[in-house]
Amino acid sequence: MDELIAKIDETVKLILSYDEKGYASSAQELSDMMMKGFPGIIAFYANPKMNDMAGDATYWPGQLQRILDAFSSGDDFATVDILYNETRANMIELRDMLKKRGVI
Repeated sequence: MDELIAKIDETVKLILSYDEKGYASSAQELSDMMMKGFPGIIAFYANPKMNDMAGDATYWPGQLQRILDAFSSGDDFATVDILYNETRANMIELRDMLKKRGVI
């Protein structure tokens, strides 16, 4: 999860610095990482220590679709909002909860 968080940070910095070439490459790498990593994130909710949060597993597939849609829309402000304010924040919250509950 930390790798995804770092990649989100990198991608957002490239968007905000108007580095179109770097952003395109980073966005593709981030998309690939998320497609590979989100199933593992979703699997954490199957852990008995996460029973009370199991319904939250449905957030991640929908969020991935929102991210992919934002990438293709060309709306940089929406992309930054979805990546940084939503996905990154929720990923950090989940990571910290998993640590607190002894799942990771």
